[in-house]
Amino acid sequence: MSINNPFVEKEERHENRGASFLHLNDVPNLGILLCDPKGYIVDANRNFCDLLALSLDDIRGEHISADTCLKMGLQQVSTCFEDFLTVGVDTYICEHILKNGTKIFLEINVGVLSSKHIGFFVKNSTEERKLKAELQEALQEMKVLNDDKNRFISVLAHDLKNPFNTIIGFIGLLKEKFKICDKEEVERYISYVEIASNNAFHLLEDTLEWISSESGKLILTKDQCALNEFLAEVVAELNITAQLKNISIHFSPKPQISVFCDARIVKTVLRNLLSNAIKFTNKGGKIIVDFEQNDLEVIVSVSDSGIGMAPDLVSNLFKIGSLNSHEGTGREKGTGLGLLICKELVEKHHGKIWVTSELGIGSNFKFTIPKQAAVKA
Repeated sequence: MSINNPFVEKEERHENRGASFLHLNDVPNLGILLCDPKGYIVDANRNFCDLLALSLDDIRGEHISADTCLKMGLQQVSTCFEDFLTVGVDTYICEHILKNGTKIFLEINVGVLSSKHIGFFVKNSTEERKLKAELQEALQEMKVLNDDKNRFISVLAHDLKNPFNTIIGFIGLLKEKFKICDKEEVERYISYVEIASNNAFHLLEDTLEWISSESGKLILTKDQCALNEFLAEVVAELNITAQLKNISIHFSPKPQISVFCDARIVKTVLRNLLSNAIKFTNKGGKIIVDFEQNDLEVIVSVSDSGIGMAPDLVSNLFKIGSLNSHEGTGREKGTGLGLLICKELVEKHHGKIWVTSELGIGSNFKFTIPKQAAVKA
């Protein structure tokens, strides 16, 4: 085994020093230690001495033994000379503590030179290891983001397909039976088409807002808003959908409370939560919209008497990587995309959203809205 190095092309011997190698100090950023074939240190360059905070006089003539390695702060490679001679190990990575207490990583390569002397080539690889670790972490994050993006696109396509299937189906029925349908049946078909169209529109609208939020382009127009008014507006909007499943939505306005928010965005959150409750509540069930307050915020709740969720589903409910298709009580399709949008939009208001649920009993979603604008320090 030999290493061709430009700094050992020329070699001179002196009686008093045993061996002196020219150009050792001409190699940048590399510490070099030279030993004779028996393992006695004959020379080292400035980089090596500076790196380990040593003087050449402190180590010249010493045998590269475990004790000497310990003296140089290289206890982790104390057997490297023996290892090299016996089994040919020629690369080591070890930790080294500087005198100021800083921990660094050293990469040590060992090789036989043309003079039969043995060279130890030491490089501070701390920054290189740090950059590699950061690169690996960034690549892993990119992989997760790419997987999430693919899942998101798949879920969005799935969610958009369902309302359009409904629209196409009922328009086909109307076309086929228009001449024989009575007025009530035509109106019923039209109401189904209207609901499906609104669902598709709201899904697209919510998705665009979520994309804007993720890209930092969502602009919130916050103001003091009357909470009762927009809660009642969303309840009235979704009552027709609930009535198709004979589900009652209960909302009793309380003394007027003002909240600081973008009413359009908060209505999007409430609309998603109500739609979700309707989807997973059995016919004849009940949904309650309510709110309470403390000194700083209002807590809005949407509780239902639906099918509920298992604990493992609850714990992953607001994670994009856990989006999956779940069938509602009326065979409606749902993936949890709306809840992901809710979380993003609530957090844009410096609020939080959470859920408690029990299988067979129902679910209770809650989110917070600040009562006043945050006071800047």
